[in-house]
Amino acid sequence: MGASADSMGLYVHLPFCRQRCIYCDFPTQIGSSQDLVGYLPVLDAELALYGDQPLEAMSLFFGGGTPSLLTGEQFAALMATIRSRMTLAPGIEITLEANPGTVTAETLLAYREAGLNRLSLGAQTFNAQLLTTLNRLHGPEAIGEAIAMARGAGLTNLNIDLIYGLPGQTMADWQDTIEQALALDLPHHSLYPLTVESGTPLDVLVSKGKLNPLGEDDVFAMYEWAKARLESVGYRHYEIANFARPGFEAQHNLVYWRNLPYIGLGMGAHSHFNGRRYGNPATLHTYTDRVLAGSKPWQEDEALSRDDEIEETVFLGLRLLDEGLDPTRFAARFGEDFGERYAEVLAKLTADELIHRGEDGRWLLTRGAVPVAHEVFVHFMQEQD
Repeated sequence: MGASADSMGLYVHLPFCRQRCIYCDFPTQIGSSQDLVGYLPVLDAELALYGDQPLEAMSLFFGGGTPSLLTGEQFAALMATIRSRMTLAPGIEITLEANPGTVTAETLLAYREAGLNRLSLGAQTFNAQLLTTLNRLHGPEAIGEAIAMARGAGLTNLNIDLIYGLPGQTMADWQDTIEQALALDLPHHSLYPLTVESGTPLDVLVSKGKLNPLGEDDVFAMYEWAKARLESVGYRHYEIANFARPGFEAQHNLVYWRNLPYIGLGMGAHSHFNGRRYGNPATLHTYTDRVLAGSKPWQEDEALSRDDEIEETVFLGLRLLDEGLDPTRFAARFGEDFGERYAEVLAKLTADELIHRGEDGRWLLTRGAVPVAHEVFVHFMQEQD
């Protein structure tokens, strides 16, 4: 594959959910741990298709769907399969997404004993009414219970996902959610603004006027308040949507933000390596049929030009608020001087106080640019065009 061992991530998609959240546009379908019985051998068969090349993963992420529908035995078997087919780097971060209400103390202990060392909990909000609006299965109390069970199982690297800008959400609701999350004393928080994705139940409800997402000013105010609150108690705002205590940054996501190679296994998963982007079928039967036919199941296969790779490296790198874009690394990767290539756009964005150069030479978004980061990124795309 050509990827060095220190630059590859492995993503494994578990698509089944007990019910679908109204905002979700990920490749999922209704199911349970029983449905995973037939799915896991297909994952094994897909991974075996990479057997002609030595693979080493520096990060491993189980996403979904609801990966926490896996029984302890299923997770242990899946980990054994992965270890039998590739090398896991020493100290590798192994993350599993979980929904409150789908985990038990026994299962979490089995996960940890099989190698899991990071849990990402999809809480979304601590407001009971908003959870109902989102069609979430759990109540607010299940969030703290899940965290307590995770700690009881020996898991200490814990993340919580929260959403702001929800229909009907007030600033007081959001502040209460942040305060309850802080009371859990977790090392990592991911905060996402609600996005109305086309074709989702949320999109239908919004188009019919049954739900009304918050306006941009309200969403921005929620972001600003949460950022200030988290930073006031020692969290580092290291990526646009992510806050961590030192040493707890999400290693798998850093693979994406640094635009490094990764393999995605499972229904609807995507991969990026050797200058190409691949996408698996988003329907279970098509994905399964292609894998069992003995070929990689890619439904999408896109060659990335050098400019494509540069563009993605720039805007993904700038999402990292402390790391930013390293001109030395850029030159080593692309054989070109970043400052010369983007001289005009860098001058303009610097004058507009949207970007600045750190003492070590890295280019970074200013803190005031974070809310308009997309507009900043567009300047680099236009420069190439």
